[in-house]
Amino acid sequence: MINRRNFIKTGTYASIASILPISSCSSSFAKKKELGLQIHSVRPQLTSDFNRTLEKIAEIGFKNIEAYGLGNDGLFIEKITPKTYKKTLVDLGMNLLSTHINYFDLTHINKIIDSCHEAGVKYGIIPIPPEEYRTSISKYKEFAEYLNKVGEKFNESGIIFGFHNHDFLFYKLESEIPYEVLLNETEPKFVTFQADLYWMTKGGVNPLDLIYKFPGRFKSFHVKDIDKDNNRESVGLGIIDFESILNARDTAGLQDYFIEDFRPDNDPFGKLKISFDYLMKSDFA
Repeated sequence: MINRRNFIKTGTYASIASILPISSCSSSFAKKKELGLQIHSVRPQLTSDFNRTLEKIAEIGFKNIEAYGLGNDGLFIEKITPKTYKKTLVDLGMNLLSTHINYFDLTHINKIIDSCHEAGVKYGIIPIPPEEYRTSISKYKEFAEYLNKVGEKFNESGIIFGFHNHDFLFYKLESEIPYEVLLNETEPKFVTFQADLYWMTKGGVNPLDLIYKFPGRFKSFHVKDIDKDNNRESVGLGIIDFESILNARDTAGLQDYFIEDFRPDNDPFGKLKISFDYLMKSDFA
């Protein structure tokens, strides 16, 4: 794994940066006092004690939550209604800003959109393509068309629709990179891409490569770190150059980001606090 601490300083990026927008004080980017969390980071705790887990997250200081597991039944993690989720967070001083949505047939789209509106989310994100779409480039193009259709309906409803990446999307298939196929085959006005910085790096890609190659396509990030051995790490303790990446926020189109660190063990909240404190103390987050 190449250390990425200084790759923004290369001549290539310097020349590209000279013609593309950089961050500014007027950016719509989320402020430090409103750090977000993908709640999947504490999945076992959330499913066993929903309320107490959210209380602990609020105590750390998180303000924006990205949920997961919104299903065809309109429930989160098979048991929580959108209104209950929203109210629980509001009562704790937090906001349900986004949610991952389980892949769904288009016949369920109205129910899914209604649930998103009840939850009050800004974003609805498909986190992973079903295996049936991962077998060929033509199938990925079919999946891109699915994303376009879903994104058009979400756009009409006023909710930003997006797609989240994993590492396998960066491994060549039929001499093409599936992730870039999806970027090229989807309509920017309908589909944004949630850049998971950990999975991009594990897939052998510099996140800044994609930001500058596809400017404006990444309205949200998953901020998660990786060590030199490709293991997950608390933000700031690994090799990802978050300062350079977050300083390219305007080029990316970034509006919001969510810390994520799913490493099931006895101290998930302690690990999340390390990431939270690192970004709160930084002058670039």
